[in-house]
Amino acid sequence: MTIGNREESVEEKRKRHIKEAQTQIDGWKNELQYAIDRKNIDYKKYCNFMIKSWENTLKQLNEYRL
Repeated sequence: MTIGNREESVEEKRKRHIKEAQTQIDGWKNELQYAIDRKNIDYKKYCNFMIKSWENTLKQLNEYRL
């Protein structure tokens, strides 16, 4: 698989996406704390939804085997 001018294997791409998913989870956890601090219930629900979505993605990426 070509990314820009470099070749990337499926496994390298999977590892990159795992790192990205973990970064997203960490970011949404920070946003969740912001929502809690501001007592914004709607945003808190949305943050929890996004965390669960990324956790499901991360789980699938970790389980994927060629």
